[in-house]
Amino acid sequence: MDVTDSIAFENVTFKYLKMPKESPNVLENCSFKIKAGTSTAIVGPSGSGKSTIVQMVNHFYSCAEGKITFDEHDLKEISLKSLRKSIGYVS
Repeated sequence: MDVTDSIAFENVTFKYLKMPKESPNVLENCSFKIKAGTSTAIVGPSGSGKSTIVQMVNHFYSCAEGKITFDEHDLKEISLKSLRKSIGYVS
């Protein structure tokens, strides 16, 4: 799978399943776009959701609300094999 336009988060909300109901969401209505062919840095304090975003792009986690798209294709419709074969990141 080659991304030719962008990876987009559209109003994504996420909370870890094992968190108590009263704990806040890790991400809430998070929206941004990463253009193909660019480098993107995700920065913030500990616990702000940086690693969660990377894990969601790799489809280790699914969002509770909103959607993640690769060139306007919903991440949920992309095969894991082709997705993970096409992603690289540095941590």
